[in-house]
Amino acid sequence: RRGREVGVRTAVDVLFALQQVYAAQQNLDSARLAYLLGRLNLQAAVGALDPADLAAIDNYLTSRAALSALPVRID
Repeated sequence: RRGREVGVRTAVDVLFALQQVYAAQQNLDSARLAYLLGRLNLQAAVGALDPADLAAIDNYLTSRAALSALPVRID
């Protein structure tokens, strides 16, 4: 019985840790998005926004989306 309790506790700990990983990733992604939107809004407000800026951000977001689609690996 004790072994099962240890196994269940370990599984719960792993699931909780995974939840924390995903929450941290979501917070990081939200902060990055807020930064990018703030930067774009500032550049637009001062008239310094050009197509190259939009292309650079599009490239960044596209590469980030590809990376975030990778599964989290647990060893």
